[in-house]
Formats: sequence, structure tokens, C-alpha cells
Amino acid sequence: MVLSGHGIGFLGSGSYGKVHLVKIISPDFLCGHLIAEKSSEEEVAEFLVKEKEILDQFNGSPHIIQSYGFSTSIDYETKVFSLFLELATGGNLLDLMRDYGGKIHEQHVKSYVRMILKGLVEIHSRGLNPNI
Repeated sequence: MVLSGHGIGFLGSGSYGKVHLVKIISPDFLCGHLIAEKSSEEEVAEFLVKEKEILDQFNGSPHIIQSYGFSTSIDYETKVFSLFLELATGGNLLDLMRDYGGKIHEQHVKSYVRMILKGLVEIHSRGLNPNI
């Protein structure tokens, strides 16, 4: 599947690349959706390839971020690899703690722990061992 979209904004960066917010233009079934585009240069692209291989094992899972595809392009004479991912809206737990003055309400903690555990159970049920 070939995705076509346009960048809306920068979400962050890490050791293996940058993450941008992208609005999908095509294919039709994803048109208008916002996704995350994780991109890196060729030197560290192997990590994106491995991430895609792992995520593809969980296609359709409600507990694991979904992968929508992978592409390569040339940007200013540099080969760029992109992994298109389901957008996890709402930020991260650190952002949430900041929003609540350094503490998260117990009911929210229970909900987040439950979500994380469901994901871990699914990962382990497929014989994978996350390095955490």
C-alpha cells in the first residue's frame, strides 16, 4: 500500500530519527486520518525495518500501535526511510503528569496500567520478549 499525505507538524525526535504528524490524502480508506511518520536516514534505518517487522505481527490488535507501511525517498541527496504508524493521541504519561501538577489520579493510573498489561500479555502470547 502506498500512502500519500502532507506533513502537519513535528512531534519529536530520538536516537533513530524524527516523528512527524501527517494527514493522509490517499488511499481512500485512510483519507483524512492523522498518522505518525517515523523517519530516519539510511545509517539507522535497520531499526525502523525491525520495528515494522515486529509491529506487522500484531496487525489488527487493539492493544498495539498499528503499522500502515514503509517507504523510502530521497531528501536533499540523502536516502530517507519512513515508517507510517497509528497516531497515539493524548501524549505520554510524562505529559499527563505535568498536566496534573506532578501526580496522576489513581483511576487514571489503573486505566493506563491495564492498557499496558494487555499489550504485554499479547506480546508474550506471541513469544516475544520486550527488553524493558
